[in-house]
Amino acid sequence: MRSSAINASMRDGSSGLASSTGANTTDLYVQEGLVGFSGPIGDFQMNVTTGFSSPLLGDEGRMDLFNVSFSGGSGTLTLELWDTGFETEGNATRFHTLLGGTTDGLVEIATYADDDGDAFSTEYLLASGIYDGSSTLDGIAFASDQTTDLSVDQLAGGYAMGIRATITHSYGDVTSFDVDLQSASAVPEPATALMAMLLLLLSSFCRMPRRRCH
Repeated sequence: MRSSAINASMRDGSSGLASSTGANTTDLYVQEGLVGFSGPIGDFQMNVTTGFSSPLLGDEGRMDLFNVSFSGGSGTLTLELWDTGFETEGNATRFHTLLGGTTDGLVEIATYADDDGDAFSTEYLLASGIYDGSSTLDGIAFASDQTTDLSVDQLAGGYAMGIRATITHSYGDVTSFDVDLQSASAVPEPATALMAMLLLLLSSFCRMPRRRCH
């Protein structure tokens, strides 16, 4: 079983949530692989944030950040969820970022990986998006599905991955979103590799002299 530590932070000039290991009493949960906060922070009158990772989501590379925020004033809040101790499988690593939500304000979301295995280090940007509902009457809905491969030259051995979201609100704005980040080997599935080999053989056969391909 991998050695890891799920970490989360909230910043608006003050510090909020820290670690699911019990290092910060603002964490709502004692369960390993789960961290959460509920309450006011700065100009944000109410914030509910929950982060999930290993071993709760299994030993494979996966983490999920959920948030709902309501502001009683104007301000910016940055949320981060990180986990360490993931291991590559000797091949390129594929990262899949799925996200969706709604906002009356401005939301910037990005996912990262770090080859040194350091939490809160943004060595490789995996996916990103900016979603602006501040100029609309009723806000916007948003969604994104992005995939990034990192080669063994970029990422080998132990690594960390994380999610960062920055919310900018005016008075009365509401934002909610969920970000799911997964990692796995980028080696093709056996069926996909077999199909590629068959297509290559068929192509070679069709190019042979004095043969007709039917």
